[in-house]
Amino acid sequence: MTSKTLATVASVITVATFGLAGCGTSNSTSNTVGNITTNGSSVTQNSTSTSTSNAAKTGTKSVAKTAATSAIATLDSTKGNKVKGTATLSLNPKTHQLTVIVTASGLAPNSVHPEHIHSGTTTKTGPIVYALGDLTANKSGDATATTVIKGVKSIPTSGWVINIHQSTKDLTVVASGDVTTK
Repeated sequence: MTSKTLATVASVITVATFGLAGCGTSNSTSNTVGNITTNGSSVTQNSTSTSTSNAAKTGTKSVAKTAATSAIATLDSTKGNKVKGTATLSLNPKTHQLTVIVTASGLAPNSVHPEHIHSGTTTKTGPIVYALGDLTANKSGDATATTVIKGVKSIPTSGWVINIHQSTKDLTVVASGDVTTK
């Protein structure tokens, strides 16, 4: 090849490279770290996800941490009763809506039970963070309630507890469970 041909090929390669860079191509990597622990019959998985992307067009670098979008709580009886249950929390990060589904058994038949997400833990409960829909037990003492809460930015990895209360007039806690992220 002549030097003129080599120069033309080099120019084409250079233009093609800059053209691709101008199209916004990117290199990205993601790392996920998970930690699973068991405690009795419950399983907790704490995970952190970090993604890094390099935008060729601007040369900028962005790093984003993904918050937990789901959590669970195992609700155990208090005061020697037979109430038990589970709570499943699911956060839509785009709409900022938290959906909480609580299922309980061992309640008094045909009874109504307020429930809340409190700050703190089962051993040291703080103030109410979010009120949940009342649980209304059927004739067998079973109940399920679904509550959608708007404007929730994240589920904390610790520091929330769900309490089910005796009745609308007696706020004694009959079942309680710490919220743990999946």
